[in-house]
Amino acid sequence: MIKVTEIISAENFQIVCKFNTQEIKTNAIKPLLENQKHLNGIEKLNNSKIFEKAQVGIVGEIFWKDIITTHHQALTQVWNYDISPEYAYEIGQLIN
Repeated sequence: MIKVTEIISAENFQIVCKFNTQEIKTNAIKPLLENQKHLNGIEKLNNSKIFEKAQVGIVGEIFWKDIITTHHQALTQVWNYDISPEYAYEIGQLIN
């Protein structure tokens, strides 16, 4: 099972991360954000200070805490935005 083990850098809509395969890949995140612009709150990741706060989650995913907001009737919920480790591995460009 592929997992991100470390985020080396997160800037300029690029995430460089290390996987449990020991490979280091760079991921262009801007196209993904454009494809998911319908998600309420995703625009927060256009702020470089927020984008740079990318973290590795417990299953090896890349995530940003409390980014997406959903509203249903009188209930508002806030969710993390995450990128699966498998997706990050597939779209990533090998740099080592």
